[in-house]
Amino acid sequence: MSFLPTTIYSVILFFFSEIIFADENAWLQDTDCKIMSSNGLQINIGSGSLISSICDRDGSAITCSHTTNDSSKFNGKPSTITNYTELKLNNEFSIWVATSHEGMIVLDIKNKRYSVTSTHLLPEGLLNKNCIGKIKEFFDK
Repeated sequence: MSFLPTTIYSVILFFFSEIIFADENAWLQDTDCKIMSSNGLQINIGSGSLISSICDRDGSAITCSHTTNDSSKFNGKPSTITNYTELKLNNEFSIWVATSHEGMIVLDIKNKRYSVTSTHLLPEGLLNKNCIGKIKEFFDK
């Protein structure tokens, strides 16, 4: 009978070890966003939705869950997942290059600020979004 509790504990530890032993998350909060879109005939510029992002790191692989702070949607959904590869410059700066879309995040870790850019090809035309924001939390070093 002592085999059963040990087995159950091992199974639970296996499935939840990533959550239990994971590094602290990174939390990014947009403070200003601008969108520039073009359909080939005209260029439109406007404000973009502010996003909160919670990111996990596994080595140099970064996965972020993004949620808008208003009623706007990502392809009809309230949140989306994106992936990046971290290019660490030093303890003060880091660059994340998107692997799930055309985009990049430049993080000023020392001053807790970041800049993000993304480009999307939509049926309506080309859309570029640029945001700046605050690093609310950053991974354990």
